[in-house]
Amino acid sequence: MVSTNLALVLNKDVQLLDCDVEEPNVHLFLHPNFESREPVVGRRPFDKAFTEAMIRMETIFEYDKDSQAAGSVKKVWDAVFSLPAEKKPVTNILQHI
Repeated sequence: MVSTNLALVLNKDVQLLDCDVEEPNVHLFLHPNFESREPVVGRRPFDKAFTEAMIRMETIFEYDKDSQAAGSVKKVWDAVFSLPAEKKPVTNILQHI
């Protein structure tokens, strides 16, 4: 709700992604005018490895690059970077993949 309230207070065009773990519901408060729609390129299932990696302050790739969790993130990255608008060199964000 913090990001929703900030978007309301700014009172101008904002981009707000509703990526919480529960059902997306920001549209109930903001009543947006959608100018375009983007495809969902992947989903990441719950995996305790993410929690363990966060506790250790590591990326999922540093924690266990061969885990199912790391594989699901890599699959999403591959899907995102195969989109036409994303055909550009990948920076060190992907250094652990």
